[in-house]
Amino acid sequence: MRRLIATTAITVVVVPIALASRAEADPASATNHALSACRTQMSLHADPNDLTETDYQDYVKLRDEAFSDPGQKTSRTPGPTGRIPADEWPKCEKYYADYANATNGASKPVSQHCASNVNHELNGVLNPAFANAPLGDQIMSCRRHTETARGMMSRGKEGIPTSDNCATPDHLRQGWSELEKKRSDAEAACVKLETKAGVKYVGLGTKGSLDGSKTMPQFEKIRRH
Repeated sequence: MRRLIATTAITVVVVPIALASRAEADPASATNHALSACRTQMSLHADPNDLTETDYQDYVKLRDEAFSDPGQKTSRTPGPTGRIPADEWPKCEKYYADYANATNGASKPVSQHCASNVNHELNGVLNPAFANAPLGDQIMSCRRHTETARGMMSRGKEGIPTSDNCATPDHLRQGWSELEKKRSDAEAACVKLETKAGVKYVGLGTKGSLDGSKTMPQFEKIRRH
């Protein structure tokens, strides 16, 4: 019994220390990790358009941690490999910016992840079987689907936030205009349903949200004159 209690006591002490160490940003360490990741990706992918969104976001996160100390950007203190951060940052920044801006990559198709998730949301609205549901359910579901698609396509800047965002350069790639057209058609279908019920969509709000988040479609009655 004494052995079990001692083990528990050690766990209670060690875990908070580990969590605390992860929570503290170390700009110098982030610099080394960011530039190391950059060198690795540049050796694997001569064309930055072949990067994945995860590759890009991982770099951005480390880069932002590093630049929390402005001196890291101009540091001439050699890293573990002997390279000078101030010389490497411009190359890495251009490399990842070329990915984000789809430089020489506009002919690349929208990421499969983006197309699949957005189509999944919008197909729920445009599927003829959708019309079999009660009108009130159709109206709420229609806006939930279209606003979730909007959230994915805007990367959380609009609509309902989701973890299934499109990739940063997707809006510059082939197939994006087709997704926008499909979302526009779905929103037009929502408006028809709302008009039929005598209501107007006024945006997202907290009413009806179980967790208080601003993710529930809100409507108001159309006033007849």
